[in-house]
Amino acid sequence: MAFFNAIQRDVLAFEDRWLSEHGMSRGDITDHDLRHRIGREMIQYGSNLTFGIQDIFGGVFKDYNAHSGGGTEWGHTWDYWTRGNQQFEITSEAWANMFDAAFSPRLRQAMQDYLPTAWEWFERRLGGIR
Repeated sequence: MAFFNAIQRDVLAFEDRWLSEHGMSRGDITDHDLRHRIGREMIQYGSNLTFGIQDIFGGVFKDYNAHSGGGTEWGHTWDYWTRGNQQFEITSEAWANMFDAAFSPRLRQAMQDYLPTAWEWFERRLGGIR
């Protein structure tokens, strides 16, 4: 639960940061439009660097899921995330994506930019990453 909670908090915190950077509040935009715009920016940041992040965001909130009209181009269908225990599905996928990022400084930096608390949790479980 701690890992899932960290992921969910990071996604919401990223949305809040994005809104602040764009001079907006949650009342100015629908969740669907917010998540579509963030997803589009992730693609511009570099899909090869954010595919795992897009996937994680898409598991937390359906509006990020490419298969539901969200702004991302990667990710599983919403059915994938909700086929059983969504929290388990998300944390398993996040673990795999973060483990992949641990071996690439550029992917690692992207994870730290988008999911700092979850990344810190992951890194502590591995005993640190160099």
